[in-house]
Amino acid sequence: MTLLFVILAMITVAALIPLLRPLMRGAVAEAPRAALDLAIYKDQLAELERDRVRGILSESETSAARLEIQRRLLAAMPEGAPGEAAQARYRPMPMVAVLLIVLVPALSIGLYALLGRPGLPDAPWAARSAERPLLAENGNLDLAKVKQALEQRLATDPTSLKGWIFLAQTDGSLKDWAGAKHAWEQARGLSHDRGDVLSGLAETLVAEAGGQVTDPARALFSRAAATDPKLANARYYLGLAAAQRGDLKTAIATWQDLLKDAPPKAPWRPQVAQMVAEAQKAPSSPSKPALPGPSPTEQAAIAALPPAEQVQAIRGMVDGLAAKLAANPNDPQGWQRLGRAYRVLGENGKAADAYGHWAALAPKDPQPLVAQAAALRASHGDGGNSTAALPDDAKALYEKAYVLDPRTPDALWFLGLAAAQVHDVARAASYWRPLLSEIDPSSPSYAQVKRALDGLKS
Repeated sequence: MTLLFVILAMITVAALIPLLRPLMRGAVAEAPRAALDLAIYKDQLAELERDRVRGILSESETSAARLEIQRRLLAAMPEGAPGEAAQARYRPMPMVAVLLIVLVPALSIGLYALLGRPGLPDAPWAARSAERPLLAENGNLDLAKVKQALEQRLATDPTSLKGWIFLAQTDGSLKDWAGAKHAWEQARGLSHDRGDVLSGLAETLVAEAGGQVTDPARALFSRAAATDPKLANARYYLGLAAAQRGDLKTAIATWQDLLKDAPPKAPWRPQVAQMVAEAQKAPSSPSKPALPGPSPTEQAAIAALPPAEQVQAIRGMVDGLAAKLAANPNDPQGWQRLGRAYRVLGENGKAADAYGHWAALAPKDPQPLVAQAAALRASHGDGGNSTAALPDDAKALYEKAYVLDPRTPDALWFLGLAAAQVHDVARAASYWRPLLSEIDPSSPSYAQVKRALDGLKS
């Protein structure tokens, strides 16, 4: 170990010596601006004389130009002896150079001793045989191969809690919501309703619903937060659920409590603070009473039920909501909630019909069209597969959403996908390139779009 530190110090000193050489012997200052101006004007006089000899300029023109250049030459002439400033030198500072040569290696070695891991074995490419089958041709991780490997491992060891969690997260990255929910349910049973697992399942329901915190998801988040009050994501989504219901007061209070308990350097603090600021700026206008939904106690009770009984409890609430909307159809939020509820129950045809009512009541909003298109895709049996052939009725809805807002991510992705499937490379790229600017570069979706774009070039 001592030998390693000596070698590192010698390498550092060797790298510093060329950089510190000016401090050891001083350096000549750059020529002042006046000296540069003098050189330029002298060149102009010589060029002027050459033009006169070649007959380009007459004697009168040459004389006038010469007088002007000489005037500028005299004005630029510095006081004192010419070239004195150019001969000035920076004073050598050998002590500073010596201190840097000593301190930089010492500090570097100290930091390495504190933070480094010199005993960590290397991982040569030849030794990483387990990783290579999971990589795509471009060297990035291929999530489809990861999913297949996890499924094979879980087939032999179905009691692996970590395996089911990894599979659920992988399916979520692939937008295979049905597979993700199944994997989370398996993990839920093995973990005995551990808070982070409940929260993971709830986040999948939110993602499947296009960012809306559905009632089943809210029930799971409530139970997760009760199980583990430190779960920041569960508390965040409970605030988001309140905001989506129009209860900004509760949302702000929930997020402010979350910020009080958050570590000072938590990466999500700025996002939550921004949500609080936006909610505080939102106008507080009286709204009509929300359609009846489960109370927090009822949500917790539903989340505690076995999956089959949960569906029955949700079914009763959905039927009641549908009856109220039949009597009062001019409620876009009600149709939105009904569509989400039908999606949770797997009744995608009814969900598409509910989203159609929502779209009719909100003709300038692209989100109802996107939600309806997603339900139609599911009703055609794509199973959440974002690369399946796009049905014509869903494509027409995405085109309408694109006309309303050309930045709609789902419309950009699926219209690009439809173009790529008929080998219209230029049109696919015209959708996918702007889509990249709408996605977080660190997200799996960004990598998916980037791979799709790269695939167009091959």
